[in-house]
Amino acid sequence: MAEDGYKVSLNVYDLSQGLARQLSTSFLGKAIEGIWHTGVVVYDKEYYFGGGIQHSLVGSTPYGTPIRTVDLGVTHVPKDVFEMYLQEIGPRYTAETYSLLTHNCNNFSNEVAQFLVGATIPDYILNLPNEVMSSPMGALINDSCVRFLGIATAVDDFVVTVWLFDKLEMAEVCNSSADGYKVSLNVYDLSQGLARQLSTSFLGKAIEGIWHTGVVVYDKEYYFGGGIQHSLVGSTPYGTPIRTVDLGVTHVPKDVFEMYLQEIGPRYTAETYSLLTHNCNNFSNEVAQFLVGATIPDYILNLPNEVMSSPMGALISKFSSLYIKCHVDTSYFTPVFLDERFSLSKIPR
Repeated sequence: MAEDGYKVSLNVYDLSQGLARQLSTSFLGKAIEGIWHTGVVVYDKEYYFGGGIQHSLVGSTPYGTPIRTVDLGVTHVPKDVFEMYLQEIGPRYTAETYSLLTHNCNNFSNEVAQFLVGATIPDYILNLPNEVMSSPMGALINDSCVRFLGIATAVDDFVVTVWLFDKLEMAEVCNSSADGYKVSLNVYDLSQGLARQLSTSFLGKAIEGIWHTGVVVYDKEYYFGGGIQHSLVGSTPYGTPIRTVDLGVTHVPKDVFEMYLQEIGPRYTAETYSLLTHNCNNFSNEVAQFLVGATIPDYILNLPNEVMSSPMGALISKFSSLYIKCHVDTSYFTPVFLDERFSLSKIPR
């Protein structure tokens, strides 16, 4: 160990290579100086988080030339102790734990800096996610939007930035519609009023309806029925909605939304359908959170719990597991469908 300790510094890179400074006001509605990546330089190496904890000889990282180097101080931590420390925190810094907004290369650099010299890295670097998210276009740039392309397990921040700026340039940061796209929720009662009339007698408690929902955006209605489907507004197989709930406005471009649907498609198939835990309303809720950061009304999401907590809940659970789990379309679950398959004479008394 050197008597005077080891010098510690922070290499700062702008992954946008100047584009953030040039375009951020037009694209984001506010100015940002750069898209920062950082690495901690110590023991003649540079340590950084990219698909895991990595290190390179100084000057040989894949990020090019740093735009500045910040002096962090001097450490007296021996190199072997530092390497044991990195092994200890390694499970927290993997491709799977990466988050563009909350657990990125700069969070790693900050934690390492505190370990080595008891100092944090500059605030302007750590605060970048908040700066971007507080911009008018912040709703687009979130972990859900990034995750659907697999960025949560990407190799490093460079991949994130390339994708981000490609989308910003391609869609002018979602300004394809200056005011955004209206998002609403169509709510249907599949019982056509029978739930309200008969639920007290049949279930032992009152429920208002058997809900199906679809998310309306980009002049189409998207819903889960034997897979992710869409129809022109007003032409779904569910008839006329009993109400339409305003969910807000999205600035997510249609092509980005369609890629998102392709990504989540394997989780929404006839085989994955569950009447109680993975149904059309769970799909609508996930889509609403992606588009506008809002959930659909609780009375819709809580319907399975309401039904299952009724005196007939156990029987309904049995029916759902036997007949409904892999059914191709929720539209079949009408009174006629149920009458044909479930004879009340067979219900244990």
